[in-house]
Amino acid sequence: MSSGSKLPRRDFIKGAMVGALSGLSGCVGGSPVEVSLQPQLSGDRDAWTFAGSEDWSQDSSGILYSPVWNQRKARYSDLLKREDLAFPGKEVLTDTDLSLEFQTFYWSVTNLSIVVRAQDDRRFYCVEFNDMGRKGSKYSVRLFVQDGSGYRRDIADGFAPHPELPERWVQRGPRPEEWEEATPGWMKARVLAEGDRIRVFVDGEQVLEARDGTWRAGRAGVMARGPVKMRRLSLKGRRGRPDVPWSAAGEEHPGYFHPYPDPDKGYGDNQTYPGVCRTAEGDLLVWMSVNGSPHRFNDFLLVRSRDEGGSWGEPVLVEKLPDGGRPGFFFGHKDGRLSCLYTYEWDSGVAGPKVAFSEDEGRTWTPARPLEVSGKPLQASAGEGKIGPYSPVTRYSDGTLLQFYYHVQTVEGGSVESNAERRDRSLAIRSTDDGRTWTGPYYLDPENFDSNECMGAECGDGSIVAFARTLRAPFMWMSRSRDKGLTWSRQVPSDCTGECPQLLSHSSGVLIMGSRGNGIFMKTSADEGRSWSRETRISLCSGMMGMTEMKDGRVLVVFHEAYRTPTRIRGHYMKVSPNGSLTSA
Repeated sequence: MSSGSKLPRRDFIKGAMVGALSGLSGCVGGSPVEVSLQPQLSGDRDAWTFAGSEDWSQDSSGILYSPVWNQRKARYSDLLKREDLAFPGKEVLTDTDLSLEFQTFYWSVTNLSIVVRAQDDRRFYCVEFNDMGRKGSKYSVRLFVQDGSGYRRDIADGFAPHPELPERWVQRGPRPEEWEEATPGWMKARVLAEGDRIRVFVDGEQVLEARDGTWRAGRAGVMARGPVKMRRLSLKGRRGRPDVPWSAAGEEHPGYFHPYPDPDKGYGDNQTYPGVCRTAEGDLLVWMSVNGSPHRFNDFLLVRSRDEGGSWGEPVLVEKLPDGGRPGFFFGHKDGRLSCLYTYEWDSGVAGPKVAFSEDEGRTWTPARPLEVSGKPLQASAGEGKIGPYSPVTRYSDGTLLQFYYHVQTVEGGSVESNAERRDRSLAIRSTDDGRTWTGPYYLDPENFDSNECMGAECGDGSIVAFARTLRAPFMWMSRSRDKGLTWSRQVPSDCTGECPQLLSHSSGVLIMGSRGNGIFMKTSADEGRSWSRETRISLCSGMMGMTEMKDGRVLVVFHEAYRTPTRIRGHYMKVSPNGSLTSA
């Protein structure tokens, strides 16, 4: 039991919820009374505590539906920016045994979490079950502890296999009318917390075990993103005492701001695809795509701060080219110019990318010209397939610039929409004259066709360590260059998961890797990229991001909230300690 408890004996949760009693043992001579409950939402909703939406429901067969199930509008909707929690009762438990059966669906961002020892709607342990989708017929199972700032720190992880689904659903997604069928089916999950030991079981098999003493007692419940079904919820536990009284935060944590909130929707109702860079003058420059009347999809805004993020000025609009070229990947050159790289859809028929320059903070631009690499347009180096950019331009300690791209090909007759049919390779282009000319392409591993979006950070010894998103493998690929991108070691699997890596060399010597999945995740390395910390989730949003270091050592992270929905670019500051630990700033 938790310290300070005055209960003289083992005392399991009784009542406070509607449920059928099972497994009731006798109470003889003070021996414990064990009660197993199947909490029901229907009939006693007032006994439950909710955070997020209260629109949970339960049908006559006892199946519990998440709020998004009832509120869904489209597979990509504003509902991506929310997690909904439901606690069946107000009992505080130390030892906790919660089990249920669940179904998730192939519907954009969707997962289920079991929450134990919740102090409130911000501080708790949670076990997340997330389908691996294109990367295998299994669930990723991850145990997190979340603190009062809202940072969610990964403690342990494992995998649990599930039945295979049709390849069409996995690779391209189900048709709108059939998404409710696109599920691996019912899976049984159990979380058992005893003292500082937490174990997780899926279909009767233990998939992870960890020890952590952050939270000693609290409420238990469930948390859902997207449309989720649950049934046969069962809860046991031993009463404990909370460290602090329960209180709802009433707002999302960690804290964030909008560099350009645009409440009047002067530039439409959708901001996506952000990035951030420094100008020659030291200003911060955030860029973002906008969509909606009166502007075209993928016009971009440049938003500038001249006071280190204290305030943000009015935006400058950079319009899409008449031939469809989308602006983005802005960079501040040492001579004061800004460059903008224009990119094209894979099937546009235009041999992009193109580049243009501005000498007046982005208000006017030179005509866009094809980006030449080693004396010819980059696309001419592609041969079969297409080459497109992923990372922003990065300047390293000796002045070398690198930008990372990936080369997309498919098997004969294949589609780029199917990871199983794609053949991607990561590469870099290089400049030693501040972007006036570029050489390359330099493939990180010409024989690895599972490697696409990639970025590299400089280590203290001058080497560059690069991580690449995979198409099918569960862990990112890693490679290293000791000549500033001219040659690379063979890519090998790392122990880092995630999508769309962003890397930053911090002035403390710590390397930071951001990635996205069901949220914005950060991990750090204090040993030149040889090993990496477990992940910290700094936001529930699952969009693209950019990072830069502030003059006081804080890190500014910009990211978008969701896709294909009214959304804004967010900014968040975090602090980095020399040992690599991260805290909200």
